[in-house]
Amino acid sequence: MSPAEYRAYADTAFEDAQEYRDMAEVATDPVKRARYLKWADNRESDGCFYLDRAEMAEQHEDERHVA
Repeated sequence: MSPAEYRAYADTAFEDAQEYRDMAEVATDPVKRARYLKWADNRESDGCFYLDRAEMAEQHEDERHVA
């Protein structure tokens, strides 16, 4: 996958995380609120993973261009 593709996945994950946090804010059921916050944390972790992968892919591309 290209760095741009990884960054697109990261953007989507961070948007999902924000959406879950917004849903948690208005949730009246504490169980649902906790679930939304857990999902938000998971998607934020996914976003960080994709950003790391984008950086690795960029380094790999740079190494290929140097060689």
